[in-house]
Amino acid sequence: SILSILLSLFVLLNLVNIYIRHRQNDIIIMAVNGFSKGEQTRYLLRETLITTLGGLILGLVLGCSMTGFLVRIVESNDSMFVRNINIVAWVFGLVMETIFALIINVISYRSLKKLKLTDIMS
Repeated sequence: SILSILLSLFVLLNLVNIYIRHRQNDIIIMAVNGFSKGEQTRYLLRETLITTLGGLILGLVLGCSMTGFLVRIVESNDSMFVRNINIVAWVFGLVMETIFALIINVISYRSLKKLKLTDIMS
């Protein structure tokens, strides 16, 4: 589990940093036009939060629908799984993933402060 968490942390940090680099010119142009750092951050956060929310909802819907099927495939005579859906576990997973996504966004968006107006050509 720890290795899985670390892998997802590095992959998600890398994806958010790639997204910021992709939007770098937009952010610099916003700074030139007088937008504050907060407005620039909200511009970027809007898309990432909508994507995160969509991923959470899609994961919840697909996870609930596929759990029973996958449990029946993995089960054998030697190992049986509980087939009931535990709502508390799903809510806990949803909350933990939301917190995880917010932490990654906070870490990644700190790089916005380091952008310079001269970086527009890179």
